[in-house]
Order: sequence, then C-alpha cells, then structure tokens
Amino acid sequence: RIKLGDSVRVNDISGEVIEFGVRALRLRAVDGSIHEIPNEKLVTESVTNLSGDGGDSAAELLISIPAGIEPDRALEIARRVAILTPLASPRHRPEVFLESSGIDGRFELRIRGYAFDAAYQDHFKSDVVSRIQSDFAHYAATEKHHPQTTDR
Repeated sequence: RIKLGDSVRVNDISGEVIEFGVRALRLRAVDGSIHEIPNEKLVTESVTNLSGDGGDSAAELLISIPAGIEPDRALEIARRVAILTPLASPRHRPEVFLESSGIDGRFELRIRGYAFDAAYQDHFKSDVVSRIQSDFAHYAATEKHHPQTTDR
C-alpha cells in the first residue's frame, strides 16, 4: 500500500510519491528529478515502501574503540547511548557486544538496537555514532587531565 508522500523504491529508483496517474506513478528523487513509473511495473517489479509503517526497525552498527579507552568503559558508554537516544524504540532493549577487531589487539563494539520507526533508522544510527564518539572524546579528555591512580 502506497500513498502520497511515501518514500518508495522501485527497483533502483527511489523517491517521494508525488502523484498517482492513470498510467504511471510519479516519484521525486532526492536530487529533484521526476521519475514516471508505469503502473504495470508496480505489479511486476520489486517495490519497497521506505517510509515505514510506524513499527520498530532493527539497526546494527560496528564502532571501533579508540586507543586509550578500556573496553569495559566503552561497553558502558555504548549501552547507555543506545538506550537513551530519543530515536530508540521503547519496546526493545538494545544489545552491545565486544568483539576483537584482529588489529593490534584492538576491540570493536557491535551495537544491535532498534529505531522507533523504519523511516528513522539512519537517524538512529547517526545519533548513536555521534553520541558515542562525543562520549569517547569526553572520556579521553577527562582521563588525560585526571588519570586514575592505583593503590600501592
């Protein structure tokens, strides 16, 4: 089911539905170009509604942990961010996994979260990455000025 204003993809053409015609569906692509898709293609070709249906949308991210940040601390940051982003689904708890990157003993975080709507999946991913990078930078700066001391 497609309606005016939906964002759809027909094969390799994506755009916003701006008109239903007798012979064709008209889409406006991100670059402003107008595409006319013959109605028969809507039956014979692959059609994807990118607007979402208001349901949750799974999203997965892989983020490298910078040198100087302990993996446990990175896990804490990622869990907190993935839960607290305003774009997260309130119905699903995100999962965060620690994985070896295989490079110089470094680690990566695999975050499996849920955007509240498929239309906001890219926004969710971008927000999580931005917040994690900001928290990593803040943590690194704090550690530089206030290194942890160990008892002897």
